[in-house]
Amino acid sequence: MPPTSTDYYDVVCSAQAERFRHGDYFINYYRRLYLRHLPADRAVPALDLGCGAGLFLSWLRHEGRVDLTGVDGSPRAVEQARARAEATVHLADLRAFAAEAPAGRWGLVALNDVIEHFAPDDAIALMCAVRRLCRPGATVLLKTPNMHNPLALARRYCDLTHRSGFTVQSLRQLLVLAGLEPVSIGPEPTAPRYQSGARSWASRAVTLTAGAAASAAVWGINRHFGIEGPFWLSDNLIAVGRLDA
Repeated sequence: MPPTSTDYYDVVCSAQAERFRHGDYFINYYRRLYLRHLPADRAVPALDLGCGAGLFLSWLRHEGRVDLTGVDGSPRAVEQARARAEATVHLADLRAFAAEAPAGRWGLVALNDVIEHFAPDDAIALMCAVRRLCRPGATVLLKTPNMHNPLALARRYCDLTHRSGFTVQSLRQLLVLAGLEPVSIGPEPTAPRYQSGARSWASRAVTLTAGAAASAAVWGINRHFGIEGPFWLSDNLIAVGRLDA
């Protein structure tokens, strides 16, 4: 039988688990991205759709969150997530789980590097199902490759299972179509010490050569969409949505 996408995800998850086997990089990484967006109540149930090797779940546990659920379609990922994170982890198709799990149960739902694996119509359907899972006032976190960034466009095609690419505008549309209020959409916060030398120099070059007129236009767009910083330099976009209470 020829290899399937599940076999591919098994390989990716094994590599991810090995990469972060030592050190606290992923803890610092997720804290930088999401700490300010976490619900104040640490007992709020949290769901990680496409949990991979359990890094995000492990970080939530590190932050004192106690009711954690993960879902992934890769048997290898589920095995690793169960070993890494103190969480309930299900082996399931994300769309099937989102359609069948208890409605209104979760106050925090995360999809890290997930929606780009779905064609646009399927991504909309998934996010509508995610909304069904949310309790009133719930927070939804999305991370996806940044299609504003010419240096990161290759990430759209570096994974043979990617089906879509997103910008600030299309992420906003996705949240609105799913019935979620866009709270913030913008570039992934980047710690200087984690930037590669090449990316750091490329960022400086783009910044220095943009010109005053281009800078003014970009900052105008930023203000319009409620985002901060030169978003074309970020590898990823972070979107935060909320279900009205």
